Amino acid sequence: MKSLILVHGDKGGVGKSFTAKILLDILYDPSAKYLGLLDCDFRNPDVSVVYEEKIPTGKFDLTQGDGWAGMVDWIQNVDCEIIVASLPAQVGKSADEFGGIFSEAMQSIGVSLNIVWLLDSGRDSVVLLSNCLKQGWPYKRFFVVRNTFLSREFDIWDSSSAKKSYFELPYAEDMTIPPLDPAIRDALVKRNLTFSEGFELPSEETGLNAFNSIRLKKFVADSRKSLGTIVKSVIEDISETEGEVK
Repeated sequence: MKSLILVHGDKGGVGKSFTAKILLDILYDPSAKYLGLLDCDFRNPDVSVVYEEKIPTGKFDLTQGDGWAGMVDWIQNVDCEIIVASLPAQVGKSADEFGGIFSEAMQSIGVSLNIVWLLDSGRDSVVLLSNCLKQGWPYKRFFVVRNTFLSREFDIWDSSSAKKSYFELPYAEDMTIPPLDPAIRDALVKRNLTFSEGFELPSEETGLNAFNSIRLKKFVADSRKSLGTIVKSVIEDISETEGEVK
């Protein structure tokens, strides 16, 4: 079984591509060939800029049904067991029309669909999340991740019915993206580096001094711990299939 991580949030600036990069960084193994990327943010494809020379990468415009159909074909035909997909901002209208069909298509071709919803502290983010939960797509798992890179206070989320509905899911847990100094993030973006490359490569290649390199390494370790359930889930999906084959 292939496993798809759909990084969603339905608005700009919540950290979708940032989180996709974190998940790819955790999952990436240069000696393995199991990981793929779908970068559907055709206006700002900053995830594929970093990873398209490292792993199989597909790019699709999801404002049209043809983009969703093309994405299904790509997923079905690519030789990757785990795929991380970064969705664009304002994909909600298109997702309302085609997302249910897409998720049913994933079921029909044997792909485990896992939605990772990036949440900021605003009311609109919570409302969009609530709407997505109510759509009833046949996903296997739906994870909510609070982006503390943007804010530490999530009062609206904490008092919402959406949070109550989410924590009724059997696998739900409180997950966060830890904060990262914007100067460190910008240095990586400027050089199109992965998070791990930022502390593994020499400082003259990263633009980071020893202090910030250590801070970045801690950020990756904290992210790995916080998002561990997502990573463990998709690895279990493909491991179960391998076990059935054996």
